[in-house]
Amino acid sequence: MQAGSTGLGKQTLKMRMLRKDEKFKYPPTKPPEGSFSLYMKTYDPVIWNVWIVIEPQDIWPTFRAVLSWKAVAFFVTGAIKELFSRKKSEPKNETVEQAARKAVSA
Repeated sequence: MQAGSTGLGKQTLKMRMLRKDEKFKYPPTKPPEGSFSLYMKTYDPVIWNVWIVIEPQDIWPTFRAVLSWKAVAFFVTGAIKELFSRKKSEPKNETVEQAARKAVSA
């Protein structure tokens, strides 16, 4: 994933969503109890651990955005391209830690 920020200028912040089984160093703040939280790790241009919460007032706008025709078409075409371009001999995608190490060493 990528995000832009006024603080980054023309750079983009690159990140990966973490799986539950991946090690995650929690930020000093915690998401509210019972909330829907996503855990992200940025790897370029900085290495951060980030949590993102969808708050109650954002549920319907998020739901509508995910189910919009543009989003559904994006997911379907991306999934089809991924299925047809994947080869059995290809290595798995790099982990967040590998991407972070590569970004730091570059």
